[in-house]
Amino acid sequence: MEQKSNRSTLSRLQESKNIVDIRYQQTGEASATNELGMREMQAKVGYTYNASMKCLEKRVVSSEG
Repeated sequence: MEQKSNRSTLSRLQESKNIVDIRYQQTGEASATNELGMREMQAKVGYTYNASMKCLEKRVVSSEG
């Protein structure tokens, strides 16, 4: 009886229709890279990280001197 129940559930799922269909226009911007081969978000993270490291280096140098 378990197999019959599974089969009927499977056939109902296969017969169901997709009632929502969403399509997006693709511009290619998400895969565009800069001269270093990084995508926009990677470049932003790298810039922020580098700025943070420079700030820490200044603190270390000023506290040592």
